[in-house]
Amino acid sequence: NVTNIIISISFLSLLLISSCGEDVQLPNKILQGEIDGSEWELAIGKALSNQAQRTYKVELFSFTGFTEDEGCLLFGGTSRHVSVIIPFDTSNNTQLNAINADMIFHIDGANAFTADNGFVEISFINNREIRGFISAGSGSNNSVEGFFSVLICN
Repeated sequence: NVTNIIISISFLSLLLISSCGEDVQLPNKILQGEIDGSEWELAIGKALSNQAQRTYKVELFSFTGFTEDEGCLLFGGTSRHVSVIIPFDTSNNTQLNAINADMIFHIDGANAFTADNGFVEISFINNREIRGFISAGSGSNNSVEGFFSVLICN
């Protein structure tokens, strides 16, 4: 009996150690989840560059009907959306903590919640486009997970 237990523990330890070096597979889905307790799914987005702070502000929305100008979105509004700050010096395949990336769940013009858990992984970034994956939340009514792709506005 003791021999079987030792063999089982050794086998489980070997499995655990061998799986530590493997890449984690991210779910293959568009960014979706809930904001303020209501279902939310990415429809359109943009990234604005801030030269003074050397960051991009990525804004992700769940509705369409925008006017485009030279590939960039022009719109105002206070609807439910997600925003995240990406530093200029971010390279491909970089993972940022959602809190450090100042990820915010916007409810309306007056209410917003900063993510308190999760991450933003940037899979591709150049001077025209940012692509990545977000898995983050704030409390029990705000959580999103999935891929996004946005153009960088000048």
